[in-house]
Amino acid sequence: MNKIFTDQIQKTNMLVNGINANKALLRTKGINVDKVDTLSRLSNQLTREGEKLDEMRKALSAQRKVCNTILEELKSELLTSKKSIKERFDQERWQSLGITDKRL
Repeated sequence: MNKIFTDQIQKTNMLVNGINANKALLRTKGINVDKVDTLSRLSNQLTREGEKLDEMRKALSAQRKVCNTILEELKSELLTSKKSIKERFDQERWQSLGITDKRL
């Protein structure tokens, strides 16, 4: 999970634990402890969404590898096809056969 996410989740959890352990003391000093549930909910939500994001990154990485493999195969086939045409036809005909470069 993203370092920023984990740091904020850890800080929030430490604060929530501290508040829960000292609610009575905090109330005597006039500190509102009602936000604990909101902090916990947001921390849990960020944890879940961060895990989803990690899964998406893994899937993206795998899909990128598939696409790169296909791309390399396509480039190889394209090169072979162009070479075959270039060897059999004069340069003047290459453009009409779909080859725009002029090098052999």
